[in-house]
Amino acid sequence: MKIIVKGKHVLLLLILISITLLNTNCKNSDNGPLEAKAIHKAKSSSHLLFPASVGSQWLYDRYKIEYFSNFDKDWNYKNFASFGINLDTLKTAPIVYKREITDSVNITLNDTTYSCVLLNNGLKVPYFVGSDGVYNMGIYSDNGDTILRKGLYLPQSIPLNMPWNGQISYVQEGKYGVDEVFDRRCIAFNEAVSTPAGNFNCYVIRTRIREAEDYPGYAEFYDYYAPQIGLVMQVNIFIVPNTYWFMRYIFVLKNYHLSNGETK
Repeated sequence: MKIIVKGKHVLLLLILISITLLNTNCKNSDNGPLEAKAIHKAKSSSHLLFPASVGSQWLYDRYKIEYFSNFDKDWNYKNFASFGINLDTLKTAPIVYKREITDSVNITLNDTTYSCVLLNNGLKVPYFVGSDGVYNMGIYSDNGDTILRKGLYLPQSIPLNMPWNGQISYVQEGKYGVDEVFDRRCIAFNEAVSTPAGNFNCYVIRTRIREAEDYPGYAEFYDYYAPQIGLVMQVNIFIVPNTYWFMRYIFVLKNYHLSNGETK
C-alpha cells in the first residue's frame, strides 16, 4: 500500500509527530517527575601518618644522585643502609624542597562531595582523609587542568607486605596526569632513620610504577613516614628487578611546622 502526502499536509504531519514525541519524553509513567540525584557528603577523619591541617609545612633537602648504581642481582631492601648512601659524605649540594598544605577544597565525584586538603609540592594534589584511609583525588589546578579521580593512598589500618591499589599524580613535559601504581605496600613498621629535623621511627611505604610498557624497569619510591609528623624521607630509584638499580633522588626532612603548633 502506497501513502502519498503533499504540501501543507507534510508540515501538519511533522508537527503531530513532534507533539507526540514531546509528550512521550515528558511522561514519567509511574515514578512522577524526574528528580536530581542527591549529593552525599563524605566525612573526613584523621590518619596516623598524614597530618592534614591547613598551614602545616615540611622542608626537605633534595639531593640529586648521579652515577650511583648497584648491579647485585640478589639485592633486596632491608633498611635505608641497603642503598649504600652516606648522607654526611654526599658532595652534591641539596636543593630546598617544600611540601605544604595550603588550602581546603570540596570535590564532588560520583554524587559524593569530599572535603579535601590541597598538598602543594609543586603540584596541588587534593587528598581526602576518610575513616578507611587517605585518598589521592587527582590534581587541582587554577588554570583549568584539574583532573579528579579517587585512588587509595594510605589505608587507615596499614598491613605489612600486603599490596593495595592506588594512584599517583604527576606532571610530565608540562602535562598533568594521574596513573595507577603497579604495586604499593608497607615494607617496614618501625625503621629508625636520622634527619636534620630529628630521629624518627618510621613506616616505610614502597611504591612501584611502571614507566613504560615496553621496558622491564620500574620507578620505585621509598617513603618514610613518622607517626603524627608525616613524610620525613623519600628515596627514588629506577630498578630492573634481579638485574640492577640506580639512584635518582633523596629527600631528607630538615625542618617542619605543623598547624597544631609543633615545630622542629
